[in-house]
Amino acid sequence: ITVLADRGTPGSRAALRDAARDPDERIAAEAAKALGRVGGAEDHAELVKVLTTTKSDSARDAAKDAVVAISRRVGPDRTAE
Repeated sequence: ITVLADRGTPGSRAALRDAARDPDERIAAEAAKALGRVGGAEDHAELVKVLTTTKSDSARDAAKDAVVAISRRVGPDRTAE
């Protein structure tokens, strides 16, 4: 997950979005944290889905933090796209 975040490419962010939905809550939480660091507006909607559908508290908390981080970085107008 760290390597994917370090790459920061569209393909690596797509892999992180997939990992954020992983049934293993540790993987999902780490992927959401990574997206919070490197994600953009295109990742925001997927993280909102994770935030509202996961049963894992740690994945939900990480997704919430990531949504906030992306919103701050790209601005609220761009996250609605």
